[in-house]
Amino acid sequence: MSYTILSATYANVDNTAALLMTEEAGAVICSAADQPVEWAALIEGPVPVAPYPNAMDDLTAYARTTRKALEVGGITLGGVAVATDGESQRKVLGAYVAASRDPNWTTVWSAADGSDHPIDTPTMLAIGDAVQAHINALFVKQSAVLAAISAGTITTPEQVDAAFARE
Repeated sequence: MSYTILSATYANVDNTAALLMTEEAGAVICSAADQPVEWAALIEGPVPVAPYPNAMDDLTAYARTTRKALEVGGITLGGVAVATDGESQRKVLGAYVAASRDPNWTTVWSAADGSDHPIDTPTMLAIGDAVQAHINALFVKQSAVLAAISAGTITTPEQVDAAFARE
């Protein structure tokens, strides 16, 4: 099959596949292994290209990686940087449970920037709720992004990034 190429952009993060907008079929993905070898020739079209079978898998993996990076990237609560990596999530959970069982619970908490802060039960519960809300929002966003990838309305890593950036 030949396509008349209207535009071409990279389709994955390592730039080994291209998203081609064609007159005949709309969006088509091709890999570096497709002919012609020189991608510059794609824009001159029409040229034969084979579909890139793993584009959706690559984009799905990119979306999941983006969600995870944002999940562990931390949050700011009341001007204090709160770490949200796996270890920090476990510590927040433990402190949250302790605080929820003792209204007089207190501790000194080290923020993500290394600063120490005295906290009490209401503050720890707020931190735990905020961390959980952050994680939940990212999984909800990931679900919507994966559905959009499956539907074909998100087709590039830049669109994945833009979708995660919207809150």
